[in-house]
Amino acid sequence: MLRRVFDRMRGHRRDGDSVEALQQRVRELEAMVQRLQAKLDQQRAQPVQGAAGVGSFAEAAVALSRGQEARVQPAGALAEADAAEGAADESPYWGPVDNASARARGSGKQLVVELDECIACGTCVEHSEAVFGLRPDGMAEVLTQDGPMDEVQAAIDACPTTCILWR
Repeated sequence: MLRRVFDRMRGHRRDGDSVEALQQRVRELEAMVQRLQAKLDQQRAQPVQGAAGVGSFAEAAVALSRGQEARVQPAGALAEADAAEGAADESPYWGPVDNASARARGSGKQLVVELDECIACGTCVEHSEAVFGLRPDGMAEVLTQDGPMDEVQAAIDACPTTCILWR
C-alpha cells in the first residue's frame, strides 16, 4: 500500500495538471491514510496471548503498545499459572518456576547468545545480571546456566533481535 502512495507522489503536478486533479490526488492519499490508520487500530485491538493477566513485562509492553490494558501478575500467581500450564504437558522443569526456560533447562538444553544477531543493547543484562553479562566488545554473553528462570525468560522475551535461545 505504501508503494502505491510513493508511486502516486512521484506523479506530482506536471505542466497541464489542473487544480481539480491535484485535489483528487490529495483526497485519494487521505483515504489511503485513513485505511492504513484503520488497519493499525484493528491490529492494536487484537488481544495479546495471555493478556487477561500478562505473564511478563515484555508481554505487558506489547499489550500497551497496542493500546490494551495490561496487568502483570504477581510472581506467585505466575508460578501457579505456569505450573498449571506445565503440568498439562508433563515436561520436566528446572527450578521453582515452570516456564519455557525452566523446561528447556530441565531437558538439558544450553542457554546461548547468537553473537551474529546480538546488537549489544544490554537488555538481557538489565533483566538478569546474574545470568547475562557484556563482553569487552559490548556483545552479550551467558555467564551461567543456573539462574532465576523467570528472569532468563524475561530477558529472552525482551531481546529485540531474539538472539537468546536454548539449544
